[in-house]
Amino acid sequence: MVDEKKGKAFFLIFGLYLMVYFYLGVLPANIDSFLQNLPGATQLGVGLAITFSLLTGTISMLIFGYFGGMIAQRITRKTLFIITNLVWISANAIISISPNYAFFLSFFLIAAIGNGAFLPIGFAIIGDLYKAEERGNKFGFMQLGLLLGNGLGVVIGGITGWRMGFLTASVLGSLVLIGYGRYGINVAIKYYDSNEIQVYNYKITFRDLVQLFKIRTVIGILLFVVCSGIATSTLANWSVFYLNLKLGNKGMAILLYLIAGLGALPGAVMGGSLGDIYFQSGKIRGRVIVPIIGVIVGTTLLLNFYLSPFILFGLAGFFQRDNLGSSWLGHRLSYIWKIRTNPELYWSTHWDFASPSIYLFAPELLFNINELETNQDLLTNIFPAPDPSQRLAIKSSLNNTISAILGPPGTGKSQTIAALVDEYLQTIYQQFS
Repeated sequence: MVDEKKGKAFFLIFGLYLMVYFYLGVLPANIDSFLQNLPGATQLGVGLAITFSLLTGTISMLIFGYFGGMIAQRITRKTLFIITNLVWISANAIISISPNYAFFLSFFLIAAIGNGAFLPIGFAIIGDLYKAEERGNKFGFMQLGLLLGNGLGVVIGGITGWRMGFLTASVLGSLVLIGYGRYGINVAIKYYDSNEIQVYNYKITFRDLVQLFKIRTVIGILLFVVCSGIATSTLANWSVFYLNLKLGNKGMAILLYLIAGLGALPGAVMGGSLGDIYFQSGKIRGRVIVPIIGVIVGTTLLLNFYLSPFILFGLAGFFQRDNLGSSWLGHRLSYIWKIRTNPELYWSTHWDFASPSIYLFAPELLFNINELETNQDLLTNIFPAPDPSQRLAIKSSLNNTISAILGPPGTGKSQTIAALVDEYLQTIYQQFS
């Protein structure tokens, strides 16, 4: 009976954690539409929102880590957990009706307060529900919730749009929270079935942090978390937007994002289970070797991901990195003419375009050459001098963006082109001299 209650409580905490990362996956899947449809939104603004959200969540985690125990003694830890989850659930519902960027940012940061409180409260509850030799498996499943939640947020948010995505996270989170309010265990810090050997104090103090930083193992873990966080947070928040710009296909961008995340699913579950097995058998060193192997393999694969655009995009995408075989100006023109199947236009990743691309798709961007009068004499002194038909072809070419010089063999096409080039250079020289 006790195990059944613990199982239900854990499952509902797992569901809430999944929904937290569901809402965090909505924005990365909709940066393009977010920039287009929300007044005041910019790419810098998106980056600032993500950065400030992480900072706010970190501060919230430290505050609730320090004061959470004292607050829980007054209102119970279950009640505190419900209140902090209500913060991000309510904020997500309000975010879905944001009229502008400033309004969105305010409630996005409020949601981060509830999100940050989840770690010191929710994970502490799990730690008190289960024995030390069982926690690796449970924490591994929580990592699975993170990955599944983020993936579902990207997929569903990408399909429904960012407003409906945040609202969906709020509605589903509310349903899970109602279930936790009914079935969650109001576990005390000294839960009888979880800490028979040692009673844990989850209060975070400055002295505790100083002592932790003196332990080399802790420093190594923190260094890994910081470095991996820089890489994975960049991919998690910007990869869909970047891949969409490169591929011009949002569905394919989301699919590649999900494929990259699938590899973490077995590691999240198996890593925790293996750690518990090594702990129970007394092989503590094995519990350390497993994550080290995972780090080495994961880092190697991540480097290959960054260094292998040919594998990622295929041959066409490999050339498109240098604007060969594809032009943003062409996408712009088809968007203006409304001849695209997918009527969306995204910002170009760079603004240096090849001359043929400009000639074909945006000739109005070229500098204006003063039109020559048809009776004006040519400036070129090339020998032999162009005949009347060649003179007409040269003047016509100089007054048009694209021209074709046609004629049977031996009629002087090469001579005409040479005279045209010389006439063009003489005209430019005369204008600037």
